Amino acid sequence: MTTILAVLATWYISRQLAVEFGPFEIFSRKRNYLLEKRGKYDWFARFIECPACMALIVAPLFAWLIPVPFGLAWFGLAGGAAAIHYFQVALS
Repeated sequence: MTTILAVLATWYISRQLAVEFGPFEIFSRKRNYLLEKRGKYDWFARFIECPACMALIVAPLFAWLIPVPFGLAWFGLAGGAAAIHYFQVALS
């Protein structure tokens, strides 16, 4: 149960940071600032707009909840969040 909740939390926070506006549009403002500063086609700009990529940053926050080695939990959570993202894209 903990693993499922950690995967869902990783996916949700990744999606909020990469796609949604956020409260008071804080996430979209930060994304737009970074896009203007780094350029639209920079690798980092593409990274921050991708929920599956952003899951690699968010996953370590929840990896300590899973009773397996840290690296395995990190990439497992990021992969689970990416799978949910791509499943959601395929449905829409």
